[in-house]
Amino acid sequence: MITIKLGKKFGFTLIELIVALAVLSVAVTVVVQMFSISVDMSRVAQNSILAHMIAEEKLEFVVNHPEKFKWNIPENYKFGDFFRVLTSSDEPEAGNKVEEFLSLPPEWERYVRYKNVLSSFRWKVLGKLSSPDSNVVEVIVVVSYRESGRLRNYALMSIVPRKNTAVRSEV
Repeated sequence: MITIKLGKKFGFTLIELIVALAVLSVAVTVVVQMFSISVDMSRVAQNSILAHMIAEEKLEFVVNHPEKFKWNIPENYKFGDFFRVLTSSDEPEAGNKVEEFLSLPPEWERYVRYKNVLSSFRWKVLGKLSSPDSNVVEVIVVVSYRESGRLRNYALMSIVPRKNTAVRSEV
């Protein structure tokens, strides 16, 4: 006579499998969201670093070559307000496109080419005189770009001796 023991069962019940799948799906969802957030943060960091580098390069050019710009001080200028410093008489209000960028680190070349990032960046120069007898002009380079549908601006400031800027009648 053969006896069969019915006490121990091997395997999982259907309820245990459903609970395990639910826990696993929650964990996978959290990991995917964290990955997505980290990719977005990486893009934000790269764009802000790129904006800083563009602003730094353009500001250095303005400070070292102020004669190449049109210092467009209005006739009724109110001291302390900003005025446009133009690269040409037909410069767009939104600013110049960043066509060429010289100081880009080598490892970023592929990123810029692949994403065509530079086409979304624009830059413009603003000047400010604090008083009529001021010997310097405050120069601000503003770099604008769109990120996640919002306009972002990055600005750097320096000064240029007023004698190096063209007078309104000379421009």
